[in-house]
Amino acid sequence: LALDLVLMAVAPRLRAERGEAACRTLVATVGLPESVLDDDGAWISAAAACRALGALGTALGERAIAERGEWATHPESLSTYVRMLRVASSLPDAYQFLCAHAGESTRLGRFELQREGRNRARISYLPRKDSDSEQSERCLCELRQGELSALPRLWGRADASIEETSCLSRG
Repeated sequence: LALDLVLMAVAPRLRAERGEAACRTLVATVGLPESVLDDDGAWISAAAACRALGALGTALGERAIAERGEWATHPESLSTYVRMLRVASSLPDAYQFLCAHAGESTRLGRFELQREGRNRARISYLPRKDSDSEQSERCLCELRQGELSALPRLWGRADASIEETSCLSRG
C-alpha cells in the first residue's frame, strides 16, 4: 500500500496530539524505517500497513482510521490528493478519479464505481486475483472507508455515509 494512504491520513493528528517523537516511535515499533515519515512516495506491505494501523488505532482511538474528521483536510493529509484535485471539479469527479486511479494508492486491488442516483453511489473494492497479500484484516476495510467517507470534506461538506454490504474481513 502507498505509505501516504496509511500514515499521512492520520499522522498529522498523532503528531499534534502526541508529538513528533510519538510518530517516530510508532514507526519503529511496527518495524518500519524512520525514513518513511519523510518519504511520501514509499510503499509498504499489507502486513506492515496493518501493524501501523493497529498502532495508530491504539494511540488515537479505534475509530480514528475510519473516521478522520477535520484531520482529513489537514495540509499534510492533502498531499495524497494533489493529482485528483487538479482534475476533479466536483465530488462525483473525485470519487470517479479515486476509483479509476486506485493503483496510485494500492497494488492489492481496485475499486468499481456505480452511480445509483444524484447523491448516491456504490463503490466496491475488489482484490486482485494475482495478489498473494492477505487482505482479511478489518483495519484495511476501515482505511478504505475512512478515505471514501472523508472525501466530501475537500468540498466543504460533511462526511459521506458508508453502508457496508459485505466485507473482506467480515464476509
